[in-house]
Amino acid sequence: MKKIIIIVIALFLLFTFQVFSRDRIVDNAKLLNNTQKNNITRIIDSISILYNFDLVIVTETDIGNKAPRDYADDFYDNNGYGFGGNKDGCILLQVTGSRDYWVSTCGRGIELFNLFIGNKLLDDILKFLKADNPYEAYYSFINNWENILKKEAESNELFKSQLTTALGKSLAEEVTRSLDNISVKITSEGTDARNDVTWRKRWVERLTNTEELFFKIFNNRSLPYTLFYSTGIKQGKINYQTETVEYSTSLNLRMNNEWVSILDIALKTVKKMDDELQGTGRRSDWGLNDWPNVGVSKTNPFSTRYSGGGFDGVQRYGTQWKTDFSIVFELLNDKNKVIGRQTFSLSPFFEIYCYNRNFYGQFIEYGRSGGTIVDSERAIRLNYDVNNIKTLTFSNVKVNETSDIMTIRIVSVNGNRPENAKTKIISLSDSQWNAYDWREKQDPLIYFR
Repeated sequence: MKKIIIIVIALFLLFTFQVFSRDRIVDNAKLLNNTQKNNITRIIDSISILYNFDLVIVTETDIGNKAPRDYADDFYDNNGYGFGGNKDGCILLQVTGSRDYWVSTCGRGIELFNLFIGNKLLDDILKFLKADNPYEAYYSFINNWENILKKEAESNELFKSQLTTALGKSLAEEVTRSLDNISVKITSEGTDARNDVTWRKRWVERLTNTEELFFKIFNNRSLPYTLFYSTGIKQGKINYQTETVEYSTSLNLRMNNEWVSILDIALKTVKKMDDELQGTGRRSDWGLNDWPNVGVSKTNPFSTRYSGGGFDGVQRYGTQWKTDFSIVFELLNDKNKVIGRQTFSLSPFFEIYCYNRNFYGQFIEYGRSGGTIVDSERAIRLNYDVNNIKTLTFSNVKVNETSDIMTIRIVSVNGNRPENAKTKIISLSDSQWNAYDWREKQDPLIYFR
């Protein structure tokens, strides 16, 4: 029993040493007093551990002939900074002798810096460095990162919630684990044939996992739509010969934001994988040049060619879905009598695909037009019907059966009672309908490759 306790304590000490042994403030230029250094160290350690993101500040008087970028990168890599397989984090280097500074990022820090924080972070740091106030410059560096890391964490929680809403808890958890696994970069262990074969195998496994992940997403979905309808009923044409009248209202079958967010993540993940595969420099030799159009598994949702050809050279590889909705509405008078009945059909679609497009230089020769390929574009694209706004009309309603107060009810959706329908149903008053921000058209999401 005593031996087991010793082992557990040793493991705990080892873990503690790994987390806290690296100094995140390395002030070789002696720019901070003890109080300032202790304050920043306390803050930077807590933020780094809370968000699994290393923040490092290094000061030097001189770095010789080395470029600040190279020095910062090497310092970060050689001293074991970074969280996770991608070494997530950021380092700020200040060199007093040459009055240089540099910010380098790693792992998920690269995207966060480029998309959300870069210009503001650099402007804030430079403002204080020019004023010879390094303490405020470092505090600004930390504060900027804390703000964006906090927003990232909130966004991740929102995405997990959206994922659970759209896919259910079990599949959502599986998708989250898979996204974490396939996001870890694969690096080469060497250049000889054995290592190259191993490297390729690891990449094929990663691409396979990616394809299988999105196959599960696309084939385990519930109907990702909400049916909105207005309870405001408008009178239309009167037929005096038959003594009947038309009544109408508005409805909208709208794709859920949760599902759009998942598809957005799908595109970003495939693009990231495509970029990293290109960065290996081995793509063509490994026979993976056409991924994801040509998949490595039978489940690949991007490998089916469903349209293409023509003079523009567009070839689309992907998956297209259409969902058929049949909705039965009834119009009732104040005595709860059915005075009108209408079946409404909708077939919204969404498609996600890769495409290759060739751009041609035009020429005209002896009355013939043609061209040669001068450039090409590869992209991943998502198209979908965000809104299906329609007018529902009840025709031939008998005038003598109408009343001052009438109501609309939904009898069934695809043969199911409304309470059992997979699609959420929301009724809006006439004023709510008019105030709602319906976007008639959703621009496609495109990620260039």
